[in-house]
Amino acid sequence: MSAKIKTIQIVYFEAASGHLSAAKAIEAALKQANSEWNVSCVDVIDLLQHHTVFQKIVTAGIHYFNFLLTREALSDLPGLIRLSVFVQGQVRASGHKKIARFWENKAPDILISVTPMYNEVMFRSLKQANPTAKYITIPVDFEESRERYWFTPSCEDILYLNAKEKLMKQAKQAGISDKRSVRIGGMVITPEYYDYAENTDEREKKLVEMGLNPAWPVVTVSYGGQGSVIVKKIARQIQKYTQEINVIFLCGKNESVFDWLISQQFTYKKAVLGYQKETPVRYIQLSDVVIGKPGAMTITENMISKKPSLLIKSTGLHFVQQCNEQWVEEKQVGIVLKKMKDLPEKLHELLTNPVYKQQCELEFHKGIFDVAEEIVDRTKV
Repeated sequence: MSAKIKTIQIVYFEAASGHLSAAKAIEAALKQANSEWNVSCVDVIDLLQHHTVFQKIVTAGIHYFNFLLTREALSDLPGLIRLSVFVQGQVRASGHKKIARFWENKAPDILISVTPMYNEVMFRSLKQANPTAKYITIPVDFEESRERYWFTPSCEDILYLNAKEKLMKQAKQAGISDKRSVRIGGMVITPEYYDYAENTDEREKKLVEMGLNPAWPVVTVSYGGQGSVIVKKIARQIQKYTQEINVIFLCGKNESVFDWLISQQFTYKKAVLGYQKETPVRYIQLSDVVIGKPGAMTITENMISKKPSLLIKSTGLHFVQQCNEQWVEEKQVGIVLKKMKDLPEKLHELLTNPVYKQQCELEFHKGIFDVAEEIVDRTKV
């Protein structure tokens, strides 16, 4: 237990949805670990408000990324990352002082970042506001896709909590000392995923309330908080599956996909939901299989819930998600779908072969609680 109340902020950005999900997960775990701590999440856009030029550039980049992502039109992610890293490098000491004004009279004791690319700027700005503050970066990818994306060797006081052995190796290669690179059990997800206890009666009740048939398998289709037009293709392919099945569609913020799904008549039973502020844990827990993107959060949420994943092979995000796909295939916690026409066959494989669920159980970890424990230890006097 810490000797005084600690103020902890977790910085995220809303490029796709995994970073916000990770921030909320860490917030929940830290509040459970110590109810006296003042823990909150901060959008990087708000943090940058006193450096209007840099804020406008970052905001434009995030909006552009999400615009392309929801339309499956993202084609040059490496170029966008290079540009972001370059722009960050143009922020000088005077810029750090401007950004530091965000923390006037309220600088945190600990700043945790689940945001890539901008950690040098945030670290140096935080030190202007509170020189004794601790800075922790938690990569929410299975590996670093390029230098200086997660690891910032020029900032010697950053602590890294790494969920994969590949990240540990990359940290060492980047020049991060062993004492500043700590291995945790796995990717961080909300503690709610660990609270689930299967209740058949309750599950049947929920499915009936959603207009679904409890006697049939349940598939949830989710493409994150932003949603994606690719969900339409998935819906059409599921139509070709010859067995009786329920499908829960989580459309995120993509209203056009939501409207289209509502208007369609399929042979399977469906429940169509728009953007959900809360975590999709309750829908995943109702499922037998989850179909979606090969994001680190998606894979981990499904795996901890012991639900095999049918992951659509990445295109625009392949630069950062290819390692996720390799890991899923290596560990057999799901299937990476390379051709959309094969969806019915691969879906049947996941629904009928118990190996995938067994592998999910073998890969179970408590990474989010490792993070909380590590931070508790580092706040002790």
